[in-house]
Amino acid sequence: MNYQIFIDETGNFAKKIRVNRNTDFVAGWVCQENFTFKLKKLLEKTVFPFNKEIKISQGSQFTLKIPDHLHFIPLHIKEFRKKKDTQIKVPVSKVRDIVSSIFNAVEKDVLLVFRSYGFPRYYVNEQASYTEILKAAILQLIDDIDYKPQDSIKIIIAARRIQMLMGEFGYDNIKVYEQYFCSSLKNEIRETFKSRKISNLDIVIEDARESAGLAMADLFCGSQRWKDFDYLEQYREKAKIKQYCIHNALLYIPNRTVSRIEYIYENDPVTGLMQGFAHLAQNPENIEVKNTVSEMCRKFPEHEVPGFAAELRSWLHEKLVEDYYRYQNLDFADQLMNQVGAYFSSKLIWAVLQKYRIKINNHRGRTDTKQVEDYLDFLEKYGSEIFGSMYIADQERVETILSIIQPAAFNIFKFEDAEPWLSREIGIYESLYPDRNGMLDETRAKLEGSTGQLYGFLADYPETRSFYEDAEYYLKKDVQHCVKYSRAWFQALGYLTSLYFKKENLEKAVESFIRETRSENQKESDIYDLRKTDLFLSSKGDFFLLHRLYLCAAALKQGIDVSGEQNLGKMLLSYKSKNQYPVFLAVKWMGVICALKGNLELALELFQSIDTKPSKDFTIDVIKLPIKILAHAAACKLGKKSVLNLDKDLNRFEKQVKGIKHNLAKLGIKNYAEYDDSWDFYKIARLMPFYYS
Repeated sequence: MNYQIFIDETGNFAKKIRVNRNTDFVAGWVCQENFTFKLKKLLEKTVFPFNKEIKISQGSQFTLKIPDHLHFIPLHIKEFRKKKDTQIKVPVSKVRDIVSSIFNAVEKDVLLVFRSYGFPRYYVNEQASYTEILKAAILQLIDDIDYKPQDSIKIIIAARRIQMLMGEFGYDNIKVYEQYFCSSLKNEIRETFKSRKISNLDIVIEDARESAGLAMADLFCGSQRWKDFDYLEQYREKAKIKQYCIHNALLYIPNRTVSRIEYIYENDPVTGLMQGFAHLAQNPENIEVKNTVSEMCRKFPEHEVPGFAAELRSWLHEKLVEDYYRYQNLDFADQLMNQVGAYFSSKLIWAVLQKYRIKINNHRGRTDTKQVEDYLDFLEKYGSEIFGSMYIADQERVETILSIIQPAAFNIFKFEDAEPWLSREIGIYESLYPDRNGMLDETRAKLEGSTGQLYGFLADYPETRSFYEDAEYYLKKDVQHCVKYSRAWFQALGYLTSLYFKKENLEKAVESFIRETRSENQKESDIYDLRKTDLFLSSKGDFFLLHRLYLCAAALKQGIDVSGEQNLGKMLLSYKSKNQYPVFLAVKWMGVICALKGNLELALELFQSIDTKPSKDFTIDVIKLPIKILAHAAACKLGKKSVLNLDKDLNRFEKQVKGIKHNLAKLGIKNYAEYDDSWDFYKIARLMPFYYS
C-alpha cells in the first residue's frame, strides 16, 4: 500500500507562560496515494451545487475556489479574512453546509485523522517547539501504520515560510532549509524504526494553497480546534481519529537519545536529570536509560537538589494543573513521580511528590484522606524548614485541603463532610494572619470562597437554610480579598450572583451580575433583551451566558418581559459544546424561558438536545437529572409520548454514592416520580443546590 500523509498546524508554538489552551497543535489525515489523484475533482464536484446557487443569487465572485479557499478559520469567521484570505467571499451562512458536505464526501477514503497534544517542556524557540511536536506526532502515527516492506510512505507538510521562524539564512535559502528539515526528519524516523526497514519514505514541504490534500489537512485542523465547528462525528463513530501526546514520543528511543540527555546533564544537571526521568517514565524497562539516570542521580550535586525540586514542582504543575489535556497526563506523571521517588529521599522532594500524588488521586476521583492527613502532619513538622517560612507552609496546607474539598465533598453532594475541615482551617488562618483592612490575600480568598460555596450548597437544604447569611458573608469576603478583574474575582462574583438567584433576590442578583460582567453602563432591561447577545459578556464566557439566562427566567416569574429567546434558542441548539458544563445548564434555562413564554416545542427541542445518558461523570449525571424531568414535562404537556424512570436513575446513583437518594429527596426530587400537569418548569430547573442549578 502507498500511504500519503498530509500535515498542517494551527496556533503558534512560541514560548508560553501557561500552556492550557486547545489551540496549538499539528494535525492531518492519511489516505492511499491513488485517492489523492482524484481528490481535487471530488472537492470541486462536492461544492459545485453550492457554487451554482451562490453564483445565481450573489455573483461568481462569491463562489468557493478549490483548494485555495479551503482555509478553515477565515471560511467560518469573516473577521479573519485578511491578507491572502480577503479573496474568500463565500457567505458565512453557507459555510457549515459546504464544509459538512466536504467532510462527508471524503470520509470513506480517509484511513485516519490525527492531531498532536501537549507542549515540550524545553525548547529554544518557536520553530524548535513546532519541530518537536511534529516529530512526536509523526513517530506515533507511523507506529500505528501497518507498514510492510513493499509499502511506501509520503509525508506532505504544509510550509511555514516566515523569516522569524526560519532565520535569515533559512529564509534566504528556503529550498535548502526545507530539504535539510525533511532530510533530518527522515533520518530520525528511519533511525527510530530501524527494525521495520522503512526504506520507501519521502517527506516534502508544499504550499497549502496549492494542494488539495493540505487544504483538507487545514480543515481537519480547524475542526479539531474550534468546538463550535466540529464536523467529525462520523469519523469518531468509525474510530478514525487518533490523538498523539508529545510525551509518548519518548517511547521511541533512537541511538542518539541517551547521548543527548548526557550532554544536557553535563551543562545543566537539573534539566538533564528531568529529561532523563521523563524518558525513564516512558521506558522503565530500558536498561540503557535506567543506567544513565542512575548514574546521573549518583553524581547529582547536593546543592542542586532545591533547584531540581523547584523544576519538578513546576513540571508537575504544568502537566497536572495548567495543561488543557491534564487528564491524559496522569499516568505519565504518576510513573515519573514513582521513578523520582525511587532515587531521592529528600524531604523537599518528598513534599513535592506527595502534593501532586494527592492531585492525581483527586483527578481520578480517588481522594485518600489518610494520604492527605499524612501530608498535613508532615507540613506541621517540617513545613517551615522545607519552605523557608511558616506562612508559605500554611499556604501549602490550605491549598492541599482545598484540593480535596471538590472531589471528596462537593462532587458527591456530601457538603456537610467539608464543614469541619473548612471551619477549622478558616479559624486557624484568621487567628494566625488577621485580616488587615481587606488586604489582598489569594490564599485567604480561596479559603473564603470554598467556605462560601459550602454554605451556599447547604443553604438549599431545608434543615440548613440558615446558612444563607454565612454563604453571603464569606463570598463577599472572597471578592474583597481577590485582585480586581482577576479570574478568581470574576468567579467569586459569579458565586454571589448564583447565591442571590437561588434565594430569589432578583435585585441583588442583577446588581452582582452587572458588576460581574463589568456592565455598569448597561441598563438592567438590556439583560432581558436576548437579541443583544454581545452584551454582558454573554458571547465571551459560558458562565456569563448561564447567569444571564437564569436571571431572565427569574424575571419572567416576576412578570418582567423577556424577548429574543427564539433566535438565541436556535443558536444554542447549534452549539457543538452544548453537552459540556456549564453550557448544558444554559441550554436548560433557555428551554425554561421558552416554556414560560409558551413555546413548548422549542423548549422540548432544547431539553432533548442535551445528552442525559449515563456517563463516567457522576456529578454531571446528577446535575443533568432535572433536564430529564423537564423534557418529560414538556413532552407530556404537548401530548407526546414520554417515559421517565426516576427510580432507575436514583438507584444507579445510589450504587455509585451511598446516601445520594436521601440527599436528593431532601431537595424534592421525588415529587417528580409521576407526571402531574401542575409541574412548574422554573421550580424543576432550580432543583439542584446552589450553582449546580
